[in-house]
Amino acid sequence: MTAALLALLLAQQVSTREGTHRATCVEIAGDRLTHDGRTSRCADVIDVTLPHPPRHAGAVQIALWNGDVVHGDFLEPTAPDTVRVRSAALGDVSLALDGVESVRHLARRAAWPRRRPPGPGDIVVTRTGDVCHAKRIRLGANGIDFFSPLRDRDIRVAHDDATIVYLTGKPVDAPNTLFAVIELTDGSTLQGTIAEMKEALVFTDLRGAAHRVAVVHVRGFQFRNGCALYLSDAPADRVTAVENANYLRDPAKIHPSDKAFPWQRDRNVKWGRLSIRDQEFRKGIGVHSKSELTFDVAGAYATFEAMVGIDDCARDAECGSVVFAVLADGRKIWDSGPVTWRDRAKSVSVPIAGAQKLTLLVDWGDDFESGDHADWALARVIR
Repeated sequence: MTAALLALLLAQQVSTREGTHRATCVEIAGDRLTHDGRTSRCADVIDVTLPHPPRHAGAVQIALWNGDVVHGDFLEPTAPDTVRVRSAALGDVSLALDGVESVRHLARRAAWPRRRPPGPGDIVVTRTGDVCHAKRIRLGANGIDFFSPLRDRDIRVAHDDATIVYLTGKPVDAPNTLFAVIELTDGSTLQGTIAEMKEALVFTDLRGAAHRVAVVHVRGFQFRNGCALYLSDAPADRVTAVENANYLRDPAKIHPSDKAFPWQRDRNVKWGRLSIRDQEFRKGIGVHSKSELTFDVAGAYATFEAMVGIDDCARDAECGSVVFAVLADGRKIWDSGPVTWRDRAKSVSVPIAGAQKLTLLVDWGDDFESGDHADWALARVIR
């Protein structure tokens, strides 16, 4: 392999207001990001992707109410009402239980419920599907201890017998100031304010904890409240969805028994990673034809960008044919023409200055097939 090719493969990718660039060196100091001689304000940077593959993810995934996710292996807690794990990227991490939304055992991902079971208080779901309402939960290295109001006694569930623990709490609002969403190689994702990046990424998370992570453990990061908004991060109250997956019948008639595929944030409609012809994307929206998503953009953005195509989850069946379209205030400003499972991702970049409503439409193609799993990868609006 030549040195030039190796440098290209190992290059970092920087997306800014001006466009996307390959870079061999990316550094941050304060509110400035430098890449190969170019300097940008962090507020003008959309995201940075580093060429570091995912590594060991640990046994559990801990999701926090503020949106952070930590992967690791259980350790004994050193303080009451905390959970402690060892992360391959972050080291030993201690988290207050009142900030934890769920603890998921990664080995039993296929058995995860789609929704939290009904009922008040904390909940432990076992690998056999039993739902245990719990009080006074303790998550230790050897198992899950809790008091069962139903059985009126203390119970221990071994980690090998558990699937998910749901804890009580409520969502936490993100700050209105500039911050970064940082993705690490072990699967952890933390939000925080970046102070610098050279050999290590130094940042303070939204809980106020300071971190220093070697750059080899960083897969990338995106800035929030800057020049761009990924539409998969748009608040629910700014999105209107119309979805009709009625390929089994006359496309002009919607029937109650038609199968529905709800739109997904940062995953395809089968809950997998977004991927078009073997090109994976960390951000985007997965839909099924016929789908219509309308976003309230309030005239605040100048450009819409995305990569569109049929997701690879339909490729094994060799099916999928759709037409993508973008509408600004109800007026069509772009369409893709026919797109099938054989096509590579198509690039979209259209002006939307002054538009109040942005609509992403995926219409049926020629075959009305069940494989119309379409992706709006990297869908974002830029000021």
